[in-house]
Amino acid sequence: MLLLSQILLVIASPFMGSFLGAVITRWAAGRPLYSGRATCDCGQVVLSPRDMIPIASWTLSQGRCRVCTRGLGRLYPAIELAALLIALWSIAELPGDFIWTGAAFGWTLLVIGAIAWREGKLPMALVIALGIAGLLLAGSDGWAAVGNHLIGAIAGYAAYFAMAELLNFWQRRQILRSYDAMLPAALGAWLGWQGFPAVLLIAVIVALMLAPAHRTLNYPHADRAIAVGLCSGAWLVWLYGPVFFA
Repeated sequence: MLLLSQILLVIASPFMGSFLGAVITRWAAGRPLYSGRATCDCGQVVLSPRDMIPIASWTLSQGRCRVCTRGLGRLYPAIELAALLIALWSIAELPGDFIWTGAAFGWTLLVIGAIAWREGKLPMALVIALGIAGLLLAGSDGWAAVGNHLIGAIAGYAAYFAMAELLNFWQRRQILRSYDAMLPAALGAWLGWQGFPAVLLIAVIVALMLAPAHRTLNYPHADRAIAVGLCSGAWLVWLYGPVFFA
């Protein structure tokens, strides 16, 4: 039964990645996530099943729409491969009854991080839903676990809010947005207060690693790199625990 669950997760993950790619592009364009039959971004062709095979369709079409020949970019194959990697990673590192939960958590972090990096804004509805899901999952272990995760959410919000206010005051300009503290709050709700210090540490390291790209793209705020760092840290702590780096 476990082997079947693992096989199904691997098969489903690239298709989930294709859906996540649509979520990212439609959110950026302000389009509804569901608007009838799937179409190319050019709007000139309704996609058929042959156009929606993860990775393969993009490769065979050489990354171009078969009607208008416009370039489709690398987002879809990149997200599809990332979704597959997350599924394989979950299978390798998590107990069998947690592989789907772990994959869902990783996929959600992938969408949040991708939107934050591309658009400089958080998909707040998804962030809030992630936090609520974390508290509900903690509830399966009893009220004590809910308390630990609720403290994690509060601590995550307070730590980011204080850091943003202090940094902005020190630099006399907006570097971090205080209301983006909802993301660390949601991650604290998933990981509990024990895991949050490690998430912050990894977020800082990842943000520093992304600094060259941040400067090259001439982004006005550090929010994008911090958001990606927080998502990366949450994923690693979820897999390996709060002291995996010790």
